[in-house]
Amino acid sequence: MKINIGKWKIGAILIFFLYALPSSLYRFQICITLQDIVAYLCFAYFICDILIGNIKNHGVIFWMIFIMWFLVGISTSMQNFHLLLSFGKLAVKSIAFLAFIERGLKKHGIEFLRVIWFVLSAIAFINLCSIIIYPEGMYTSGVYNTNYFMGYHNSHIRWELPALMVKYAYDKVIYGKIQLSSLVISCFMFVSAVLVSSITSIIIFILLDVFIIYEFMSEKLKTKYRVEFSPLIAFITLVIGTSFVVGGTIAATQLEVIANVSQYFGKGTSLHGRSYIWISTLSYIAQHLWIGNGYETSDMTSVKLVEAMGWGNSSHNLLFEVLYIGGFLLLICMTIIYIYLQWNYKKYFYQNKTIVIVGIWLMLVSIMGIVEPQYEEYTRFMWLLAYYIPIIESQYRNSEKRS
Repeated sequence: MKINIGKWKIGAILIFFLYALPSSLYRFQICITLQDIVAYLCFAYFICDILIGNIKNHGVIFWMIFIMWFLVGISTSMQNFHLLLSFGKLAVKSIAFLAFIERGLKKHGIEFLRVIWFVLSAIAFINLCSIIIYPEGMYTSGVYNTNYFMGYHNSHIRWELPALMVKYAYDKVIYGKIQLSSLVISCFMFVSAVLVSSITSIIIFILLDVFIIYEFMSEKLKTKYRVEFSPLIAFITLVIGTSFVVGGTIAATQLEVIANVSQYFGKGTSLHGRSYIWISTLSYIAQHLWIGNGYETSDMTSVKLVEAMGWGNSSHNLLFEVLYIGGFLLLICMTIIYIYLQWNYKKYFYQNKTIVIVGIWLMLVSIMGIVEPQYEEYTRFMWLLAYYIPIIESQYRNSEKRS
């Protein structure tokens, strides 16, 4: 496949790489410094853009994410004031890069999607190479030694999945169907997951293939009744799945059922650790129901949840993370995002080929979010892309008709 590299693409590739900076590179101060400098420049541009009255350059999803950062900032100032500066740095960098990405999507459309999947796929390929070269791990971080180019072995899927979904969407827009190159990318990502024995990644890749094949067959056979992969269904899946897990931590008999299923997939021991974390999380959520506990360092969270450092760095559930960090106010904001994405989904459902890809992406993250930490930058990135991908396809189709 020929990739035309223009000046703006070179800059976009570098900036997006710094946004999705692989975990292993955070060990080098020069990488962190470079990321900071570029992020602050992007933030300065964003502020100037707002000051001259271009607030409409950013959509509802972006501003909801902005409000979510603001709410967590308020909570942090009340609960952990000494961490406000560190939190502010994280928030500024996230807002800056997302503002840049949104501007790129609106200005360059399908070509910016190409930049995204190209960068993320390249990172994933280098990660596979690191796994082959260092089968026992590249370096040790905290209590974990199975860390590679993309970090801890069970976390690779968090940026691999966006790479695949954006590539699938790109293929659907340009070619009308998923290309062989996408299958090659999917294969080397799956090989990576198998080599590091990441059960979570393997399950997600299998589910992704099942969902894609199901949609393909349903479309070919023109099935009247189909399972709908929509933002609303994804959110409901997350809520029901979380409720089931919470019930499992309370009802011993139900916990045993979950444990047996998890044991079958090789997750039995980790589930028992999660059950302890979930119970601890619930107690802290109850203490600050509306505003949450604010931003904390990973060690602070670990000590609070499991009374030890390195083992309980998060709530291991998307809903619990949101409630723990920002309370019900943050959860309301997240709910509004899914409602708005559902409205966008319905708007483009009958005219776009990428809308199903977006729905499957949201569904898979919801499934992971039941037992894995997901309230991170890749999820905010997903919300933004889930909104713009159908719009980009629609614009591309309209430009084709005019030409």
